[in-house]
Amino acid sequence: MCLNIGTTAQHKIAEHDITVYKVYIYDVKYGDFISPFHYFNMKINKCYTSDLTLDYSHGLFKAIKGFHSFTNIRDAIKLRDELKELNFSTPFTICKCIIPKGSKYFEGVFERYDDSSMLFIQYHSIASDNIMIVDRLDTKNPVLDNIKRWREMEKKQK
Repeated sequence: MCLNIGTTAQHKIAEHDITVYKVYIYDVKYGDFISPFHYFNMKINKCYTSDLTLDYSHGLFKAIKGFHSFTNIRDAIKLRDELKELNFSTPFTICKCIIPKGSKYFEGVFERYDDSSMLFIQYHSIASDNIMIVDRLDTKNPVLDNIKRWREMEKKQK
């Protein structure tokens, strides 16, 4: 997962905890959350640190290392649903996370190509050097449940 930052690359420092959302694979046996792109294992309520590395090509900076997350839950839901379509048996889940105050981060756009529409889908994202999972949302969030029910009703009407 690469984050397109743009033509300039100045990181920001979090002035307060920033709430973000991240898609993980949930390991039922050990209770771990595993990042689906780099397979990094994480536990809830533990702060993790990573290098925050950039690459420059074709006139754009991209964050290639760091914890990539979404600034809104709808984008996390979209990515989780896309991943579930590709890997039906994998238990993807969405977690609410924080980027702790004082962390370095970049804001930008994460793009994925959608084969069905033949378009690039853009998600507003953040890459940071620190992150902490604070809650697993799929199992108890009414917003996610309502969106899921709405999508199921929409499919039945087609």
